[in-house]
Amino acid sequence: LNLEAAGTLHLTDHPTTRALLNAITQELATNPFADDLDLLTTDPDQPTPTSPWARKANLADAVTWAQARANDTSDSLRRRHAATTFDARLSNTSLDGYQPVTIVATDTAEHRHLIDQLAATCVPGVGATAIIIGASAAESGWQITPGPDGHIHLAPLGLDVVPNALTPADAVALNELLDDAAEPATDAHAPAVADELIVADEPAPVVLAAPDTTNVSDDAAFVEASFDVEVHVLGQVHVTGLDAHLTPGETELLAYLALHRHGDTADTIMTQLWPTQPSAPKTFRNRASNLRTKLGTGTDGQLLFPEARDTGRYQPSPLVTTDLERFRARLAHADRASSSDAIELLKDALALVTGPPFRTASGYDWAYAEQIEDTANHDIQHAACRLAELALEAEDPHTALWAAAQAKHALGVLAAEPLGRLEMLAHAHDGNTAAISAVYRDLQAALEHDDPASELAPETTALYRRLAPRAQRSRSG
Repeated sequence: LNLEAAGTLHLTDHPTTRALLNAITQELATNPFADDLDLLTTDPDQPTPTSPWARKANLADAVTWAQARANDTSDSLRRRHAATTFDARLSNTSLDGYQPVTIVATDTAEHRHLIDQLAATCVPGVGATAIIIGASAAESGWQITPGPDGHIHLAPLGLDVVPNALTPADAVALNELLDDAAEPATDAHAPAVADELIVADEPAPVVLAAPDTTNVSDDAAFVEASFDVEVHVLGQVHVTGLDAHLTPGETELLAYLALHRHGDTADTIMTQLWPTQPSAPKTFRNRASNLRTKLGTGTDGQLLFPEARDTGRYQPSPLVTTDLERFRARLAHADRASSSDAIELLKDALALVTGPPFRTASGYDWAYAEQIEDTANHDIQHAACRLAELALEAEDPHTALWAAAQAKHALGVLAAEPLGRLEMLAHAHDGNTAAISAVYRDLQAALEHDDPASELAPETTALYRRLAPRAQRSRSG
């Protein structure tokens, strides 16, 4: 079922459709490719899957959540000149701040006005979708009705199928199984479970080394993994830790290898770096050989760029890192650290950012095609917003303003509005009306330059109108 295309999915209330709903919510909550999705269930009797991004919510809050997500996505689509999220993906256009949400709700007479608002909000291609069970007469979206012999009918596609369904007992049992799986292993000799989904077919997935969180408590100090060579991609691309000078081609090859920790075959690397070059095999052999020589051996006595004779996959030593890996290690640790420690970790992470990711004169098309650059932008914005929020809670507006400046230096217009709101809050803390107004004017100018037909988000304008008079009163007092 393509919920993005449906917008709203209406299910007639029946044991068959209830069992189908259980299966849909479990798949949404446990799908390894849906880790950006929020799943909200509003019916107390509907089983909520065991998942960090599935939760219970009351219907009014869920509707507000869906409206906010739809508004944010619609604004981003207008700025990117795309009609729907599907159009944006087809044109390889990134959507800043895009995070889909699915609301599961039950239609009752008591809450009919909220159900109507939810259905009106969740239209195709806006990042907010709804599954409504018990709807008597759906005027929009798709509809599922029960048929004979366990079949269901899907309109308007006109399909009659037997669904893969979960009975309520099956759903409860599956949640218990997932709860057990989420518990940490107590057997010190138990084999480690891989946390990455590895696809056997080429090319290998893009996987950055995840920070090791084994036996790390929430209050444990951050300890960085040692490294000899660092590839910098959060700004001007360059390499540190080497005495030898790398050519731009060798630097790009090393950056690709460092950002593909599980390794790639020669064919895959050549396709990504030199897709139209007939002499790619010779180019790869020469650059790989020269790079191996220049990197030499690490402090562990092993080659920093080993031969691929045994596995057929080229990958660097663990002693070769990237500033993006170091950034994400701090970001991950900050999520479970105390507020004061998180502030220091996020400051250290953002200090690694020196400009727009992957700033080079040429090359690195693979970083954009594989959305590594887009994901880095998202992580920078997330870190800056989180640091600004923590700093404001600690009554430290100067750190909040520094966080916003770091992100805007790297992301430009992409980071302007969400961080601009935090900038206004920081200036309001100091009672600086002029600065609040200046930030708001800058946001308007950036949007006018990027998409003259769009307007600032309503929450941005509302915040400005609320803060500017208050800051004026604070200063005059």
